[in-house]
Amino acid sequence: MPVVSDLVFEMNNAHLRVGSLIFKRYSEKINASTNVTTWCDRYVCDENQLHLLSFFGSDTEMAAFSAAIQDGRQLGVEFAGHSLFYRSLGANAKCYKSQIQIPGRKRKLVHIVTISETLQMNGTQDCVYCLNDTPQSIWDTLVYIFGLPAAPDWADWIYDRLDDGGMIEKLQSAGVKAVRVNTTRLDLMKMIRKGLQKKKLIFPPTNGPLQFEARTMADLLAIDRPFEPMAA
Repeated sequence: MPVVSDLVFEMNNAHLRVGSLIFKRYSEKINASTNVTTWCDRYVCDENQLHLLSFFGSDTEMAAFSAAIQDGRQLGVEFAGHSLFYRSLGANAKCYKSQIQIPGRKRKLVHIVTISETLQMNGTQDCVYCLNDTPQSIWDTLVYIFGLPAAPDWADWIYDRLDDGGMIEKLQSAGVKAVRVNTTRLDLMKMIRKGLQKKKLIFPPTNGPLQFEARTMADLLAIDRPFEPMAA
């Protein structure tokens, strides 16, 4: 995973920004299930599954959760203002691991970011997932995913067309403002052509590279430390 800004632990209203991640583990020894719980600071899900999870805790907790994810287990997510719900990340989710040093604590916490296969293949299923809902961020992501011949200052006009067409769908999320844009490269090329024909979109008067702001998933998650892929 690309290097992604340091997680800042602020105590004020922390309960509103950090939720719980839960799964039920069955023990044959006691013939009963117990809840394993850890902290979760970001998630994205749709009606079918989770697409992004960022969570942290002890080595033992993280080992249990990473195993549950690889097994396709249902995980419970609960945040202030969001009712508890259960979803899985589906098959072939990828986990990336880093560590967090907390002042006054000897042992480091393990931080895991997990991405669904759908999000890994973003843009291949007639839709694009974005982790920021601003017009510029959505446009930058679409241009990057589809390799569009476009200018950065077209963002507002394109956004309005997408929004008017009901193509921008807000997703249930915390820690990010996720949306799913239900469009394809062909749809966007037709939109661009119409905008150019109506003089609503204009190419720069001089030739040269156009500078789009890099908005990778790592940037949007704002975690500034190296992550390593975890073995499946």
